[in-house]
Amino acid sequence: MERTITQDKTCKIRRGFRILLIVAAYGYLAYALLTFKHYGEFAAHFHSAGWKELFSFALAVLLFPLNISMESEKWRCLLSYLTSLSRKESQRQVYYGFVGALLTPDRLGDYPARASMLQEEVSKKKAVALGFAGSMVLAAVNIGLGVVALLICGIEFPSLERRQLILLSVILLVCFFAISCVMAFLSKCKSIQRIPKLPFRQQLQVVGWSALRYLVFCLQLYCLLRFAGAGLTIADSLVAIPIYYLVLTLLPALPAADPALRGGVGMMVFGAFSSNVPAAALATVLLWIINNLFPLIIGTFIVKNT
Repeated sequence: MERTITQDKTCKIRRGFRILLIVAAYGYLAYALLTFKHYGEFAAHFHSAGWKELFSFALAVLLFPLNISMESEKWRCLLSYLTSLSRKESQRQVYYGFVGALLTPDRLGDYPARASMLQEEVSKKKAVALGFAGSMVLAAVNIGLGVVALLICGIEFPSLERRQLILLSVILLVCFFAISCVMAFLSKCKSIQRIPKLPFRQQLQVVGWSALRYLVFCLQLYCLLRFAGAGLTIADSLVAIPIYYLVLTLLPALPAADPALRGGVGMMVFGAFSSNVPAAALATVLLWIINNLFPLIIGTFIVKNT
């Protein structure tokens, strides 16, 4: 009898939590749409765009499901130590994670939201720990390739404004120092030391899925830069896009300021390679809408039907 009462209370708490998530998610969605300031620019550019630009925009949108599929495969791989997930269930959890991610600073609510959909016998703490370990792999890919691009930028593009290069270097040094201090502190925590160690083959799969997802991110941004008319060559894009993701990876972000942050970083980075700075800002904000607001809407429907 007591166990039944406890289960009923647990179900009510979960139901209330999901209702709260739905309200918060739609509130955030309304805020993001109301504060978006580029409707006029987007409509005008969309109306005047040729078939090549429209094809680039369509390709960026069509790559969104591929992006989600890769993340869900990585999530399945990470949790294979704990449980077996179907592809459909893994994708549902990834979409649900967007609801928690976009409502918390630095997307910290992503993996706890995913873990809340797992079976009761699965350790939620281990699932969250494995999820954050997977996100660190993607961050390592962003940082590694971004640093390489920054070095190439300093060697191959001597016309780059010195002040911008110094600014980027200072940001990277400060962020690297901050992250190193945090990681040194976390390495002493027992909870971090208890992260399950995956077999080497699965570790390679996680790295592979992270690298492929990074390539999809880069291709999406390149397509949107072409759509917006930023005027970057392929060589410029191969250097500028990794630097853009490098800076984004190392900078903290709040949900309400995320679109503005991405637009500002885009103007700073791509402005060193193109004179059409507003186009670069528009491309980065459009990418945020495609990869964040779309899954947020899908995630809220999953919450309703769960």
